[in-house]
Amino acid sequence: MLPTSIVFAANASEAVGAGHLRRMIEIAKSFPSSIPKFFYGSVDIPWLANLTKEYLRTLDRANLDASNTIVVIDSYDESFCYQVSKAFLGSLLIQIADQNSFVLPRAKVLFMDKPFEYANRINPKQIIGHDLKFFPARNYGNADLIFSPQARRVLVTTGGVVHPKFIQSIVQILKHEAFNKIEFNFFGIDPKMLAGFRIANNFELGSNFDSIAAACDTAISAAGTTIWDLLANNKVLGIYHLAANQKGNFDFVLQKRIAMSLISSTSQEFSRVYFEKLLLDRETRFKLFHANANSDEDRFRGSQLTRDLIVNTYQVFKGSEKEK
Repeated sequence: MLPTSIVFAANASEAVGAGHLRRMIEIAKSFPSSIPKFFYGSVDIPWLANLTKEYLRTLDRANLDASNTIVVIDSYDESFCYQVSKAFLGSLLIQIADQNSFVLPRAKVLFMDKPFEYANRINPKQIIGHDLKFFPARNYGNADLIFSPQARRVLVTTGGVVHPKFIQSIVQILKHEAFNKIEFNFFGIDPKMLAGFRIANNFELGSNFDSIAAACDTAISAAGTTIWDLLANNKVLGIYHLAANQKGNFDFVLQKRIAMSLISSTSQEFSRVYFEKLLLDRETRFKLFHANANSDEDRFRGSQLTRDLIVNTYQVFKGSEKEK
């Protein structure tokens, strides 16, 4: 038993939500093409708006059968979540959430991290899955960048929002003469920061992330959702975490040795020694690349696993309706 339609609800701007919407698109792609998929929300990033239109239709509420529709929400915005809940009364609500999410009282919840953290916040019966960190690769790898003994082109990102404290520390380290032969690609930083670089590009927030990442063999990134795409596309990866909701990702990839921390465990600050290992040391780079290439293939099947949980929940939902 499958739904007659699925609505994916999210908002995306340069400041927040781009990762949420891209996650929704990946989940949408895992469903059969015969099921109409609609978008509810807003997108303020042109290239992401075009990507959304490629996979999700404009919502036609007049022809929507609410009782046979699944609504999937991925947003931190409490008012938007309530708006979606009210707009689709009678539909099954599935919420993609983590520890920063507001959880709707009537939603079934798929947690990106472990559910025990929420024992006092929601009804355990709402939880239908957890630890769903891993989403499939978007193919923006470049054939000639399979492995580079030393970094040639490096993507530097703090996610959807530029965090001045972190980016300033990173920039100061990367200006060292040891890195003069490397091309660095930043997102949305103050152009004045680029003074002193031999080769550096500064892209506006909202630029096409995929095309820029495609040209890079290495990435320096906060440990948000973006790291799964970077790892799936064979980037040698150095990471740090900006917030509590990134700590789980951070710890997991370090445990698997598929990325390395750029922060000293003693000072809790960025260390140039770690940057040199990531960017210049062949052995370190090969170990990271090899560990990532040979790790569990199922880790990028998160959208398919999410789809299966959503379908199973829908079938239980319809079964309970019949019993009433």
